[in-house]
Amino acid sequence: MFPMKRLIPLITFLALLWPAEAVAAEQTAPKGKAEKAIDPALAPAILKIQNRPIVTLRGTLLGYSPKQRTEAAELRIGSAIERGLRGPVTTRPISEGLLVEIGGQGMFVITPGDLNALVDETSEEVGARAVQNLSTALREVEESRRAETFLRGAAYTAAATVVLLLVLAGV
Repeated sequence: MFPMKRLIPLITFLALLWPAEAVAAEQTAPKGKAEKAIDPALAPAILKIQNRPIVTLRGTLLGYSPKQRTEAAELRIGSAIERGLRGPVTTRPISEGLLVEIGGQGMFVITPGDLNALVDETSEEVGARAVQNLSTALREVEESRRAETFLRGAAYTAAATVVLLLVLAGV
């Protein structure tokens, strides 16, 4: 029989060695399809106008990643807003997918790679949602730039300040 004094160092040594062997075996094991990391350049990107989501782009187009496509579309839409481009937001089918336009000028393309296959989206559904979201965002931008909106906000602020002062004077 082993003396207890000899077993304690042996058990300690095995306990320290075991996690290292488990980690080494785990690192050399082949990874399954579910464990593959998504390339950050190909990750879906959400096109936003003034923090309002318009559409999620998932696929590449002519070598441009979804992130690059959303950045370019945001610049084009921002430029159109600054120029005061008016007109309806529409879609038009092209060879690459569905072109979303403001007043007849192309802003971005919805490709078949942008569709969410898990929910069986169609180009028409995504296009209609993008048109609705972009139209709403453009209306909100236009409304926020009118002088009437600023004056109404200033009047509400002044009224709230007077009410606050009256309440504080009463206390």
